[in-house]
Amino acid sequence: MRRILIVGDDPRLTALAAEAVRSVGFEAHVAHDVGSASRIALRIRPDVIVLDIDMPDYAALELHEYLKFSHRVRDAAFLYLSNEDTLQRRASALRRGAKAFLAKPAKPEDFSSLMRTTMSSGALNPSNALAGAS
Repeated sequence: MRRILIVGDDPRLTALAAEAVRSVGFEAHVAHDVGSASRIALRIRPDVIVLDIDMPDYAALELHEYLKFSHRVRDAAFLYLSNEDTLQRRASALRRGAKAFLAKPAKPEDFSSLMRTTMSSGALNPSNALAGAS
């Protein structure tokens, strides 16, 4: 079963994302801080990490930098979530190595659709990289 790690400090958003991920048949794990996220990621080796980059002190971006160099996690696809939905923010996310970007507030169907696309193609298709909430 595919493993998805959802990282964010908003329990309501992470619960919504986890429910959406499970609804399409994937295993969801949740972390509310970067320390927990790092430990969980190294233990479960997720296929996808959904990362809220609006967490305090840009800790989420530092987590991505750390994990992308770990041999246990480096193949995971990173999907960024952000309140700031601008072309510059999306481009910055892709330059940092994110495979996709979702604007908050993301709806359950946004997560579900992106997970199906991610897993059916084996990797995110670049044409989906700027997917966002409508």
